[in-house]
Amino acid sequence: GSLGPSVLSIGNLDTTPQFNLTIGAGYPIKLGKITVDAGALLSYTPVNWDSSTASGTAVFTALLINAGASMEVMSKVTARAELGIGSMIYGGLDVVGNVFVNDGQMATGAVSSMSFRAALGGEYDLTKNLAVRVQPLVLGLSPAPSGLREGIDNVSSYQALVGVGYKM
Repeated sequence: GSLGPSVLSIGNLDTTPQFNLTIGAGYPIKLGKITVDAGALLSYTPVNWDSSTASGTAVFTALLINAGASMEVMSKVTARAELGIGSMIYGGLDVVGNVFVNDGQMATGAVSSMSFRAALGGEYDLTKNLAVRVQPLVLGLSPAPSGLREGIDNVSSYQALVGVGYKM
């Protein structure tokens, strides 16, 4: 798993960096010097918001099919790239006055849309099975689902994550 700041772009809304937690798992296959893996990834970002009539926390959760490729660049150091596709689920929008829907409205439950993710980073092996992972460049993009307010065409994010990984 990894964690770090997430800088969001949500249409014409002013945003501040939020906390992100990402957990993934994949099955590795060695192909010479490159290891590829396919698996799943969960990305969780609580988003605090304030309006003139209410405040709260929305939850943006991405559930993705994720593929990665790693290549050792020197002893114990691996470069890594990932691509993911799946669904972004927007929760916590069921409060009248939330900033993500039109004034006076609220979502009647979670709404969702497609989600795409690309990440670049590296790993440093602490042991044969344990590595420190750094992903300074993580980009996410989700087209806005119907029901979000005018001016929000998509939700994009930039994340810088650090974490620990277990290798089989």
